[in-house]
Amino acid sequence: YTTLFRSIKAVLPVEVTVGGVTAFVQSADLATNQLAMLQVTFVVPPGTAPGAQPVVVTVGKSSSPPATVTVQ
Repeated sequence: YTTLFRSIKAVLPVEVTVGGVTAFVQSADLATNQLAMLQVTFVVPPGTAPGAQPVVVTVGKSSSPPATVTVQ
């Protein structure tokens, strides 16, 4: 059944911001071997300042609390 789950995509729109700037979302798929967990792959926007930056994932109208990523 793993093959079936790999074909499931997010139905609601997924947006990621890094340092308050919208990032390009490459994919938002159900994580392998996880139930109800979305794996989001995104590209840090060009020109993002180096150092600790907040990352927020929004699915539909619900946003995550900020997480921190270090940009080099």
